[in-house]
Amino acid sequence: MSSIQAKITAVESAIIKKPPFCTGHVQINERSSTLFYKTDDASNAKFLSLTSATTDDLQKLTNACLPAKFGLGQEDVLDESYRKARKMDIDNFMVGFDPSTIVDVIRQELLDSEDVQAALEVELYKLNVYDKGSFFKAHRDTPRRRDMFASLVIVFPTPHEGGKLLLRHDTEEWAFDSTQVLAGTQTPSAAFIAFYSDVEHEVTTVEAGHRVTLTYNIYRGGLDPEDNNKFVANKAEIGSGPSGAGNLKGIPHIQSARKPSASLLKANITNLLLAPTCLPRGGYFGFGLRFMYPAFGGKEFDLQEMMKQLKGSDAIIKQVCAALKLKTALRLYAHTKYSDGFLLSKPVDLSDCGEVEDVDRAFREMGAEQIKVVDWDNTRNSTKPRIMWLSPKTEYVSYESVYMAYGNEASLGNIYGHVCLVAKVGRFGHRET
Repeated sequence: MSSIQAKITAVESAIIKKPPFCTGHVQINERSSTLFYKTDDASNAKFLSLTSATTDDLQKLTNACLPAKFGLGQEDVLDESYRKARKMDIDNFMVGFDPSTIVDVIRQELLDSEDVQAALEVELYKLNVYDKGSFFKAHRDTPRRRDMFASLVIVFPTPHEGGKLLLRHDTEEWAFDSTQVLAGTQTPSAAFIAFYSDVEHEVTTVEAGHRVTLTYNIYRGGLDPEDNNKFVANKAEIGSGPSGAGNLKGIPHIQSARKPSASLLKANITNLLLAPTCLPRGGYFGFGLRFMYPAFGGKEFDLQEMMKQLKGSDAIIKQVCAALKLKTALRLYAHTKYSDGFLLSKPVDLSDCGEVEDVDRAFREMGAEQIKVVDWDNTRNSTKPRIMWLSPKTEYVSYESVYMAYGNEASLGNIYGHVCLVAKVGRFGHRET
């Protein structure tokens, strides 16, 4: 391995892949654990305490719920071979639980350091009951809006066995077992887990009892003043200690460990920039995105909007590059089977252009910048700007489009692309430090 390739490997290994979730438990009391709900008899509403409910109480709640559906394409589907659970919509229940202090934890753990003061919009979405035999196979949450970035699940201390929440992302898997989280707590408490909405997850089969949960959608963005099921949680308003905890009696106890700081990544990128053979004429560093984003999809997507939604390691890379005075942007890296790569600031679609004789020229007419991937066997024979990939492109934000290829016979050509974070690098000897 050459010296420059070793430096690239060091950068990739230093990219911080902290877990895409945070979890812990928070105290609850009689007020925050009381649930009021409707039954078939509208004149006979019921209530129960989720800290002391009996099996009979929980079965009555289960009977008042409806079979839970799941999203498939543009439809809600009922298929108990895929999801077997009960649900209650927000119009049919009221609960005293207040997630404000947990939202403050989410802000600290799941947002990057530039956004830790940001207000988050919190929407109570559903109540679910998983009784014996219930489960939910692997899935990803359907974004309710383009600025949705996390889901929050509260698990009350109702007796049950099984019903673990498994999370999978980027070849890793984690298990959240609320009974273990609450084991040993000295006061009534609820377990919680918040995770990025694009993370695949499933609920394993409940073997006994009743698993009762509240689900919240967490957004970055404005608030609809007419929606009473949402509130804005602002760090300055909530506070960071017991005085801001409302009816939750203190700050949440966090059980997920954070990954190391970004200092190693910054040092390794700096080391790469100091190498004379690293993009000597200037060019770009390229980073594949590790997460999916609601703003991405279809023929139309807004890269500037996506830039505001970066999370996890994607956000940390942006933060480190900014600290090194490297100008960053999201770009669509597009190419065909026969063309060089191009960087575009918006989606490319040649399907309405008729027959395309020269794809490279069509790209350039759309404002694309033609680039060449660094090739260590042929580093000096091209005057095109170069890109050095420091982490691989991923399928989370891949893109494909078709066009009518020019030729003796009509045929379809394909454009392939990935949304990536790129950082502009000056030529050696003229780089800011």
